[in-house]
Amino acid sequence: MYRVALQDSYFPAQADDVVLDTTVGGILIDAAGHDPDAPALVEARADGSIGRRWTYAELHRDAQRLADALLSRFEPGERIAIWSPNSPEWAIVEFAAALAGLTLVTVNPAYQAKELAYVLEQSRSVGLFLVREYRGNAMAAIAAGVRPALPNLRELVDLDDHAALFAVHGTPRPRPLVQTNDPVRLSFLAALLRDAGIQHDAIDAGIGAIPRTQFEASVAMGLTTFQAYRLVILPVALRLIVPPGTNESLNLLKNSSVALTISVAELTFQTRQIETYTAKAIEALTAGTLIYLVLCLSIATIMSRVERHFAIPGLISRSG
Repeated sequence: MYRVALQDSYFPAQADDVVLDTTVGGILIDAAGHDPDAPALVEARADGSIGRRWTYAELHRDAQRLADALLSRFEPGERIAIWSPNSPEWAIVEFAAALAGLTLVTVNPAYQAKELAYVLEQSRSVGLFLVREYRGNAMAAIAAGVRPALPNLRELVDLDDHAALFAVHGTPRPRPLVQTNDPVRLSFLAALLRDAGIQHDAIDAGIGAIPRTQFEASVAMGLTTFQAYRLVILPVALRLIVPPGTNESLNLLKNSSVALTISVAELTFQTRQIETYTAKAIEALTAGTLIYLVLCLSIATIMSRVERHFAIPGLISRSG
């Protein structure tokens, strides 16, 4: 136990233990390899009796089997929801989703129709794994009732029906190599490559806009080709590149919101999360919009001042 006097509404980070750079599936793989016969999961029934047991090797085996089944029905990166109290199947689904590269959306088993539909719609879940009933809540009937209003929801799966749970439809996709920072790498690389291509076109157009006579005059004055570009061509071209460069910088900032589709926690993703947890859509979206506005205005203002400061009189005419 930690002895701390809290001054804030959260518990401070502790640095007395190692933070593993691993995933949920990676933890199970490591445990099964290190001590395969050790007890991993024990089922405790509602009446207090003990039910099924799994060693780490057995849990890993069932999680792999379910992961392959899921990959025959869903694509890595998709979201599946689980609506159930604690159970061995809940844990197996959690590890299987991690091994399959699926995002697991957890749903409170006390939710009613409106709340369930909201979570499934906001999370864009394509599958729902549930139990038929829990503490008088007719979950199967509720799920069947909201399904027609959720076009993205392809499957309703009863966790107690192992034939349906482990069903394989066609050939399973290969299990992906899930890493701790895959979404960040993918979104960064995609944005970088796209922006690099557009910036290349802007730079090429800026240099191409300089009349050939300027280069010829520079060489005639005794400058080498390198000196002509460094001292004459590029200083003028860079001034022409600033406006399209500013525009593309703003586009890069705004297009970063696309990263939320692969669960990167950027600004739009965080806004949607706040909306989901608080049900205050207007406040969350307004805050996100204002932050985007401030960032865009800051970039535009800074680059506008840079453009005016380095402008060559008469080089670029302004209207208005």
